[in-house]
Amino acid sequence: MPTSQSSRYIVSRRYDWPLFLLPPVLALGLGGLVALIPMANKVFGFWGQEVTVSGLAIGIFIHSHLVIVFFRTHGNPSIFRLHPRRFIAVPLLLYGAMMSSAWAMVSVSVLITFWDVYHSGLQTFGFARIYDRKRGNDPNDGRRLDWWLNHLLYAGPILAGATMMDHVEDFEEFEEVGATFFTSIPGFMHSQQFYFS
Repeated sequence: MPTSQSSRYIVSRRYDWPLFLLPPVLALGLGGLVALIPMANKVFGFWGQEVTVSGLAIGIFIHSHLVIVFFRTHGNPSIFRLHPRRFIAVPLLLYGAMMSSAWAMVSVSVLITFWDVYHSGLQTFGFARIYDRKRGNDPNDGRRLDWWLNHLLYAGPILAGATMMDHVEDFEEFEEVGATFFTSIPGFMHSQQFYFS
């Protein structure tokens, strides 16, 4: 059944295009431009870490987004009311575990890297399903296939080598707790990278 033009958007055409639909394309173009600027890729020391201007800028942008999301979930009564125990207990328990255990701190630090890949793939999936529903399609039709496709399109290039080593190098953090099995993962992935790409 056809839907009206206005109902095809999450908010409206004027809102969705600049804030939902065009940003990924613009970010890709911006990333390509930044890669061409030598100053943006110059390495310098910042609080004991070697960083680049572009890396620092994207890090600030990402963490700003996380702070905004915190206020959106915890500061919005209608959202907070959906899962109040999760919004309070889980962060407190996780923080307590990280402060009292080096194993927990390192494990969470590494897990975040891979959780971000999963989470980002699901964001694409969620937007696609919402727009599909807005066009009058059954949101459950082909859902599982679409779920796998989104993960393949997002995580596939990472696994194929584009940034695989940037992700698996985080396992080196397990050296702090003497977990040699986990610290050997980056070396193994580097030696087997040909088979993944």
